[in-house]
Amino acid sequence: MKTRSAKAVAMPLAIALAFSLFVAMPMSANAEDANALKATIESFSHGGTGSLATTVSGSTVTVTGSVTGAKNTLSLHIDAGATVLWKAAYSGDIAAGGYMVELTGRGTFDVAAGGAIINGSGNGGGVRTFGMTAIIVSGGTVSASDGNAIYSTDENASITVSGGIVSVEIGNAIHATGSNAAVTVSGGFLFSQGNELFGELGVICMQGGLSPTISNTGIVCAWDRPYGFLPEYDAGTAIELFANPAGKVEWGRKGEESGISYSNGSNTGFFHVNNVLVHASAAPPTPPAPPPKPVTATPTASTVYVNGVAVAFDAYNIGGANYFKLRDLAYALNGTEKQFEVGYDNASKTVTLTSNKAYIPGSADMQPGDGKVKAVSPTPSLILLDGVELNLVVYNIGGANFFMLRDLMKVIDVFVGYDNASKAITLETDKGYDW
Repeated sequence: MKTRSAKAVAMPLAIALAFSLFVAMPMSANAEDANALKATIESFSHGGTGSLATTVSGSTVTVTGSVTGAKNTLSLHIDAGATVLWKAAYSGDIAAGGYMVELTGRGTFDVAAGGAIINGSGNGGGVRTFGMTAIIVSGGTVSASDGNAIYSTDENASITVSGGIVSVEIGNAIHATGSNAAVTVSGGFLFSQGNELFGELGVICMQGGLSPTISNTGIVCAWDRPYGFLPEYDAGTAIELFANPAGKVEWGRKGEESGISYSNGSNTGFFHVNNVLVHASAAPPTPPAPPPKPVTATPTASTVYVNGVAVAFDAYNIGGANYFKLRDLAYALNGTEKQFEVGYDNASKTVTLTSNKAYIPGSADMQPGDGKVKAVSPTPSLILLDGVELNLVVYNIGGANFFMLRDLMKVIDVFVGYDNASKAITLETDKGYDW
């Protein structure tokens, strides 16, 4: 029986050992990988205006520059261990299911602060990956008009949003088809139109029943937009908005732009939304500045007729004008076509007048005066007629509000007449103030 020599046996063993070590050793990026990426990016013909520039530091390629109107897809193969740090502004119109950037390999692609990948065309996307392990949005923007902002088919894809914005008008902000894919939103803002946050028609779509992880300051928002008209909302409301976490978004304005204001811890911002009109919050009515404080109020000597009937009022002359107690006037006009109700909110110091509504008399109404000169003070109360602020001069005499007769009758639209010979004041409710 023949036997192999030690030399004959050792040689195949050495080859096998070397091969096994080669197979087990993971591929790592080196300067040549980074330089190849640099060459690919800088020689790329994007079909738009502007240029992209790169710098290499170890296995990281940082992309800067600005391109608008791009017509061609930038395809990059990023080896394991290599990172493309995207800080460039890259926008264009690539339709027919095309994407602005397509990625292969096992490296990392990070859209950092200042970076943007924007596809303004219908039926086009932002970033698509085939076998790309790690996609990160750490502070930049990835958006599309119609389709997917980020689309990954890698079985083990890892998509992380820790800052910035990922958005699509119609479609999914993130669509991951891998059976072991992981989507984490720990910061930033994700948006799409629809009535669900997660699922086939949601902001984030994952296959096989997988769910994304929403943590820290991340926000996912959907707008259930009504169609057929321009939707209008009031700032500060969250009508037809859905969010995770809840309560972190509302309609808002930034200058002339309408959109969504969001806030979750340190993650605050404004996201512009097309085809919506947000009305600015109405500023609370400001009470008018109090009038100069008069010295005295003198009882008026005039006789007052309401629709021809003499009525005794506790009225005063202040600074040459006649002032009447508000509730006395409401009492006298009650039951006429110019009647009005009087209300008062003590907390806000607001007097409310409601036209065409019956006045409910009180025990202090129509009490005669004592004929004495009174000290007066300005009334700081806010006056509203049917919800509209009135800028009227009002004085407080003995705890009651006194209005200048002509000012009040003008807003109530009651004719005021005066006969100088008889010193008679006439109020006629069937005539307007300017009759």
